[in-house]
Amino acid sequence: MLYLRSAEDLFEVVELYTNFGAEVPCFVDPVFESRTHLRTAAGKLTPLNSPANGLCWLAFDPRTASWCYLSEPERAVWEQLRQGAGYREITERPDGITAEDARDLLVHLYRRGLLEVDGKPSLAPDIFEHGPLFRRAYLIEVLLTEACNLGCRYCYARAGPGRDVMPPETLRRTVDLAMALPSEGVTIQFAGGETFTHFAGLQQAVSYIEDAAARAGKEPDIICQTNGTLLTPPGVIDFLREHNISVGISLDGPRAINDLSRPYPDGGSSYADTLAGLQAVREAGYEVVGTLSVVGRHNVEEPEKLLDYFAELGVIGVRFNPIIRKGRGESAWDAMGITPREYFEFMKAVTEYLGRTHAFTEGNLESLVRNLVLRTRNFRCMRSPCGAGVDYMAITPEGDVYPCVHWLRQPELCLGNVAELESLEWAFLNSSVVCDMTSRIVAKIPGCDGCRWRHLCEAGCGLDALEQHGDLLTPAPLCEFYREMYPFLLDYLAGDPALATFLLPEVERCPADGGHG
Repeated sequence: MLYLRSAEDLFEVVELYTNFGAEVPCFVDPVFESRTHLRTAAGKLTPLNSPANGLCWLAFDPRTASWCYLSEPERAVWEQLRQGAGYREITERPDGITAEDARDLLVHLYRRGLLEVDGKPSLAPDIFEHGPLFRRAYLIEVLLTEACNLGCRYCYARAGPGRDVMPPETLRRTVDLAMALPSEGVTIQFAGGETFTHFAGLQQAVSYIEDAAARAGKEPDIICQTNGTLLTPPGVIDFLREHNISVGISLDGPRAINDLSRPYPDGGSSYADTLAGLQAVREAGYEVVGTLSVVGRHNVEEPEKLLDYFAELGVIGVRFNPIIRKGRGESAWDAMGITPREYFEFMKAVTEYLGRTHAFTEGNLESLVRNLVLRTRNFRCMRSPCGAGVDYMAITPEGDVYPCVHWLRQPELCLGNVAELESLEWAFLNSSVVCDMTSRIVAKIPGCDGCRWRHLCEAGCGLDALEQHGDLLTPAPLCEFYREMYPFLLDYLAGDPALATFLLPEVERCPADGGHG
């Protein structure tokens, strides 16, 4: 038997019980007596497409997203448990598995939430019935400006030259509201637009954030997402380092690829300037420089070339996001858009490449694996409700508040203006659509409620579903991606669990010795 567990398990067990009343049996030793009646908490096993390491079968409970891999001898025990059996029957099997190994298998099935003991499941089947379990973490995305020095063909924000900047009083009010949120800390991310076209405003903003955080007794986490072209002027990197500001740089690949999607407004290449900015950040001693790459028609068919490039570049972390059908991405969709199936094939190639090379981590793949290992769904873009408008908001230069930076300038989604709002905590009440989003769960969505993988993806982005189907209670556009990615990933990790421990160093194989019963 094999499954993956995390060093975070104990913390998560306490957190889930404290916040949700959910009892997770990760560390529980069940009491077995000779007459104890046992039954599996899941249905039929699925054969692995590529049996490896002695593992041939996947046990998966779609109600709780609990799973493990089983060997052929263990499969026979599972089939006996499916019909229901006494503890003595299981441990006194005449062939295939010893009594000691049978008991060990039962203990681990119990800890995984895959075993009922005397009619009581070790993990409540309705643990996700009222929605995903997640830790609220406030993220406020601030658009100091929607001006940008590039002319990216797929820009969802339609950013460009000559746009307004956020007035100082609007910035101060935004920060004050953020610091009043009921949390020990708050993350403020500057995006746009290109933040560094208004570097003086960024300096003023960071100074005010630090002062306001000190007054509120909070720890601010400041992030800048940038195209990297304006990081090399004197003083910029020193400022970032002095104030411990995290930097993410957008780059779609080598020059020939990047120039197809991320040119200057006049069509000129931005590649050399982006690379210079990336190098400047690295030379400043930043341990982690994350790069964001948009996957579209310009690079989806060359994954190996793209992955080799990032490996040679020496980046530590990459996130490959599919192009968004918003803003200029809408008008460029026929030329640049990709299907969920194409995105799956790309991410499949990413998985196999990183399994071979361990060259760098990939943010979305890391989140997919995390959802397999833990019960909580803390990455907001892979769950619904996602927290948009509740613990994540985007503020325009004019001070208008929206639930997500991808969905600006839509009146029905506007939560108000910072000049008028008394609190950000309850701002979602100002939009009926965002209020409805808070109750979007898979149990209410036809097509999701019976999906095997429903409590791994948790229905995806509600606003994307609303845009595509006109109804919040419909599957998200990336549904097809998740339906293919999760079974592929579970099959792949059976043969290469080391990929999971590379992506998430706190993860270990269990049983700890890697044995299978």
